[in-house]
Amino acid sequence: MGRKVMLLQGDSFHLPFKDRAFNIVFCLNLFNNLAEKGEVMLTMREVYRVLRPGGYFLFDFRNTLNPFIYFGYKLAFIHDPEIKVPLKTHTLSWIKRSLEATGFTDAMIVPLAFKVNLFAPALVIGAEKR
Repeated sequence: MGRKVMLLQGDSFHLPFKDRAFNIVFCLNLFNNLAEKGEVMLTMREVYRVLRPGGYFLFDFRNTLNPFIYFGYKLAFIHDPEIKVPLKTHTLSWIKRSLEATGFTDAMIVPLAFKVNLFAPALVIGAEKR
């Protein structure tokens, strides 16, 4: 990667970038590690801020309607006592409402490992900044 890519560690609630700096923002395994729904909303607002108009926000989330995901996350402390933040799952309807409330539109949903959105263990979402 060298000089072509700069890696940095930061806070998703206060991204160290100028407004409208990016065409695409991609988050992987982020939202299931935030402790509260309010933190997910703060992150969505920050992503919206750093995206250019017409830019895309791509992310994944764990589907609370999948029973294996739901119970697996609730009981994760049994197999990993090091977990500090309880893992979170969300419903697709809550994610859609949150995206709309933040200003994103035209959400595209791709289920992972299952053909039906309702019970897919994970979903990849792509939404456009208005």
